[in-house]
Amino acid sequence: MSDNVGKIFVGGLSWNTDEDGLRSYFSQYGEVAAANIMQNKETGKSRGFGFVTFGDPSVVDVVLAQSGHDIDGRTIEAKPCNAKGSTPRDQNGGGYGGRQGGGGFNNRRGGGGGGGGGFSGRTDKIFVGGLPGHVTKESLMDAFSKFGNVVDSVIMMDQEQQRPRGFGFVTFDNEDSVDQACQEHYVDVQGKQVECKKARPRDSAGGDAGGRGGMRGGRGGRGGRGGYGGGYGGGQGGG
Repeated sequence: MSDNVGKIFVGGLSWNTDEDGLRSYFSQYGEVAAANIMQNKETGKSRGFGFVTFGDPSVVDVVLAQSGHDIDGRTIEAKPCNAKGSTPRDQNGGGYGGRQGGGGFNNRRGGGGGGGGGFSGRTDKIFVGGLPGHVTKESLMDAFSKFGNVVDSVIMMDQEQQRPRGFGFVTFDNEDSVDQACQEHYVDVQGKQVECKKARPRDSAGGDAGGRGGMRGGRGGRGGRGGYGGGYGGGQGGG
């Protein structure tokens, strides 16, 4: 069970994507401890899906909160690995993704959501998205102090450009404050409405087992991609 901490499933990969490319893409969110692409044992070719494990489990929520992940010209799907560590079962040897000639479970409609599913269990930590570019650690803590005692806040930074990426985390000293903040869903931070979602605690083994129908939902309704309005971090130029 502990093997799934900080681990996500990635599906719909291009046959041209290798493990170095997978690692390179997701390293923008945090340290990648492992990146693996499943291969057909007979042909040695990619089966169109794999797994990425982050050194910091909280990065999983950042990745899932952003929709429209594109690698090598294809929009891929990211999902948390469930607590039992189940992996997608391919059909007819084709692996994940009906587009790649195997059927997979891309043809199973319904079930899974499109990117942006978060943690739904009990936690003292929330993910906040859509932060204004001029927000500070202190002002973020102050904005959420109305829900309870805030013990920490983190604003994710673009390490190359040294500017905020538009999202972060707020940690309370109790779980009830998280419930209150997430119930309000949108909170004013320096004149801008930011979105709140529960964040997976560090000791969580990842995923809401069964909450999204396991991995069986395939690419689910692609309409779900609008859940976070195209992700955070792209529109920080204007604050």
